[in-house]
Amino acid sequence: MVVDEIPSVTHCFDQNLTENHKILTSFIDRLPVVGTPYDLLTATDVDQLEAIAKNESDDVVWENFKDPANILLSPRWESYVDRKAYEELIIGSGSRNKLTVFSLLRPEIFEGFRSVTLAGACFEDTLLYRYWSKMGVKFKEAANIDLRYVKHTNGDELTILYAVPQDWSKWLAKQKEGKVLRLMEVAAIKEFGEAEFLYAQNKGHDLFKGISNAIQLPYAPHGLNNFQHIPDVAFLPARNLTPSHCKFLERMMGLTEDDIRTAVHRQAAYQTVMRGSLRDPENHEAKRIFVPDLGTAERLQSLFPGATLRKMETGFEKLGLPVRRGRRRIYSSDVERKRASRERHRDNKFKQFNDLR
Repeated sequence: MVVDEIPSVTHCFDQNLTENHKILTSFIDRLPVVGTPYDLLTATDVDQLEAIAKNESDDVVWENFKDPANILLSPRWESYVDRKAYEELIIGSGSRNKLTVFSLLRPEIFEGFRSVTLAGACFEDTLLYRYWSKMGVKFKEAANIDLRYVKHTNGDELTILYAVPQDWSKWLAKQKEGKVLRLMEVAAIKEFGEAEFLYAQNKGHDLFKGISNAIQLPYAPHGLNNFQHIPDVAFLPARNLTPSHCKFLERMMGLTEDDIRTAVHRQAAYQTVMRGSLRDPENHEAKRIFVPDLGTAERLQSLFPGATLRKMETGFEKLGLPVRRGRRRIYSSDVERKRASRERHRDNKFKQFNDLR
């Protein structure tokens, strides 16, 4: 099997379901995962979940539950809920009104194939590589594959522009009544002038409206080759997971917040800027890419040795942007994190042994 682009190994169903969560929760049960605040979900009524997943009557309410029902039925996925949040939702106490189900894809999805080749950029940064490696999967670099490039050698032709030192997020974009994002738009228009440039934005935004030389890229532009003649790209969306999803991956995968940001937001930035002339190894004209934050800019600079890093003049200093306090660290050190991971692994193995007795 050859897989073009890296499959997603995590999924999050997150809906306000104060009353209607029973459409799903009536047919599932939970098993506590030792050493974590999460419970593993199991199906108690397979037939009913299959009926929801198929939704042969095209029921508009059931339609919203198709994805989680399919995932819960699949032996290739494991699904979890935050124990306390789920219990509060079920009994109707507190302010919890969301059904949030976190799912992780198991490597057994590729069982039965003699070999599997995964083709994707920055593979070792991906959540799939990081998670499955921790599960014991051994990856081997494929030989004799005709790639466009193995590493980037055109960094000296590239200028990477950024606007803020803080990590970019939808929360930051909304600050000062949306002026933060608008100032980035103005700065990009001034920087690129009348030259054609590509841009990406979050769904629901309307950046560069009426700017004839601005060409919007699709939300997932992987593999797009139509714009290799355009040297300038602006990547302005925030492609982060929700805080609760990040916290789940930190605890269950043993990753850091920065690991997750690199695998999700910064990887999306890389894929987007590679739609322009950076994609063409034979193109040697000067190129510019604009990303919101310093962390993303530095990550891209590490992939393009010799690239110039420059802060855009945006006027943010006059706005007095707030700095959002980061989430409390789960572990005080990397040693503690690794110890907790070993203990979880040991406890789960012990539980599996007891289940087989």
